[in-house]
Amino acid sequence: AIGATYTQLTTDDSTLVTGSVPHPLLFNAFRQTAPESLVLRHEKRVTHVQAGWIVPIADRIEMWLVGGLSFFHVTQGVIVDVDLSETGPPFTLVDVGAIRTQEHTATAVGVNAGIDVAYLITDQIGVGGFLRYADGSADLPTPGGDVSISLGGLQVGAGVRVRFRLRR
Repeated sequence: AIGATYTQLTTDDSTLVTGSVPHPLLFNAFRQTAPESLVLRHEKRVTHVQAGWIVPIADRIEMWLVGGLSFFHVTQGVIVDVDLSETGPPFTLVDVGAIRTQEHTATAVGVNAGIDVAYLITDQIGVGGFLRYADGSADLPTPGGDVSISLGGLQVGAGVRVRFRLRR
């Protein structure tokens, strides 16, 4: 059997920005910035293309053992610049001004494998659930260089199953 599925995940991740800034007059002395909290968006859209083997379990129950390719599209908020201001002398305090963010996108191709169990209401329509593991990684561009992020993971879901049979 062959099939395709689509998954989407959107989250808002809380990020804590901290830092240390060298002292302008004292060698090897650093001043800490006050922590600033902000929210960065993370969105992942994945199309899984799968081939599988159907194993009949009972009269209207079947199990699919599947595997295939996963096509990832990820959007991630990243910090691109931080404005700092200091007061002095004695230059002991550093304040964080504006924190600028951007959303960067990347695409990647990974793999998936899983199991799907369906109860067939009719010969073409059923309901079922699946357990799938997808794996991939993508490089997101940042001002400090590319950052590699892991994509995928364990997925569990349920839904309607629609079957099409090719007749000879």
